Amino acid sequence: MGDLGGLIETHKLKLPWRISEKEFQKFKELNSSFNPKYINHHCIEVPEETSIDLSPLLPLLPIHISNNSPTFAKSKPELIKFNDNLNIETLNSSLINIKTTSDLSTRQNGELCSQLRNWTFENGLIGPNDSSSKFHLVGPNTDGKFGPDAAYFPLQQHMNIDIETRKNNTIPIAPSFVIENRSYSPGPNNERQYQMDKMCMWIECGSESGLLIDGKSRMVDLYCRTNLLHPQVGQPNLYVHPQAQLQIQQTQQQIAQLQNRILGSQQSLLITPVGTEGHQDILNSIQTKQDQLNILINFNHIYFDSMRVVPNHPGVCHVSVPFWPPNQIIALLQHGPNLIIHCIGDVHGFKLDLSSYPMD
Repeated sequence: MGDLGGLIETHKLKLPWRISEKEFQKFKELNSSFNPKYINHHCIEVPEETSIDLSPLLPLLPIHISNNSPTFAKSKPELIKFNDNLNIETLNSSLINIKTTSDLSTRQNGELCSQLRNWTFENGLIGPNDSSSKFHLVGPNTDGKFGPDAAYFPLQQHMNIDIETRKNNTIPIAPSFVIENRSYSPGPNNERQYQMDKMCMWIECGSESGLLIDGKSRMVDLYCRTNLLHPQVGQPNLYVHPQAQLQIQQTQQQIAQLQNRILGSQQSLLITPVGTEGHQDILNSIQTKQDQLNILINFNHIYFDSMRVVPNHPGVCHVSVPFWPPNQIIALLQHGPNLIIHCIGDVHGFKLDLSSYPMD
């Protein structure tokens, strides 16, 4: 790996076919936004988190589409297999993007996927996918293979895909739920607007809902299909998911239940002799319930409500929430905010806790 221009991390991209210096020069002219390096006839150096148009380097194969123009369909999969050490996403006929694999981003991805995996295990559901899985998305101006940092789709959809495809190939459908974690790379494809547009792409290509966790800008963004939402009462330009209203009620009920249980335990404590095993058990029980109550009361709970239609994407609704209030001073930034996101749809019941999201 290198550092192109002292800013963006670069990677050596190996080519399973021979390229000439003349072909590389055409490639360089086409990708004038960055300065690739020619290593040899089978290797070039390119930046991560950048749209890279490989068309001058891809061999034309004797396969034709309806307009009789040559296609690169077979060569990109070979390229990706040849560079299995890199996390490569593809878009349309010749564009690729190399996702960053930095230390902090990798630990953040692991935490996000771990929480989703624990929830699926506790509920007897099929496990989630991580960024090593690729989904083939087809939608408006989109035909590519992408790997979200965490994703989930239910068992029935898994079973509709034959076992050999699940073992060896890109998943041919969009997941119902995705999490993208914005890295700290200065690459253009890691800019906030690009990442937000990418979330719209997931929804428009079939995902029900998704989260963009943006530690760089200290924001979390919720996305959902517009046709799954209802207008909020008295606020026709804002939308809410029907499950969100239930989740808000459940949170309030849990607070009341815990308060009543703590009160009951405190009363039992008065009639239980000090120093006995039963006395300590009640103290432990009170502490556990108090910890649970503190999370419910002191954490910021985020729901799929107060969402607006994304401009130029009528089928997608979105809301942004800051990690912390603008006036809150964070002395030592080690972990994310005391913020819980209540998810909906096929992951209704999953609560993503950002307080354990690594920030250093």
